[in-house]
Amino acid sequence: MSSKSTRAKTRSAPEIVLRNGQPAAVILDIEHYRELAERAKDAEDLKMLEGMGRKPLRFRTLDESPAAEETAYDPNERPIEEVLAELAAEVPAEEWNRLPVDLSDQLDHYLYGHPKQ
Repeated sequence: MSSKSTRAKTRSAPEIVLRNGQPAAVILDIEHYRELAERAKDAEDLKMLEGMGRKPLRFRTLDESPAAEETAYDPNERPIEEVLAELAAEVPAEEWNRLPVDLSDQLDHYLYGHPKQ
């Protein structure tokens, strides 16, 4: 049996830290902490969605959207891939070499700290 599956089955109970005889902190198994943090995030999202449900909805056409004016196509502008290639060329090779080799596969891990898949 792998150590990971053993740990999952034998999760340690939270430990309460006392200061001057009073509870001051709790030590949790890291996986338990991550689960609680995810639940808290989900609860915040639900609260936001509930608040949105109380407001009357107003629908606009795409032409009415402020973004429609900001993103109008200009055939005289350089394509974005050219702009990005130019910017990338300015980054020194040693900086590119510092990037993790699995960056594109594990983007959520490196951006948000999610466990690697």
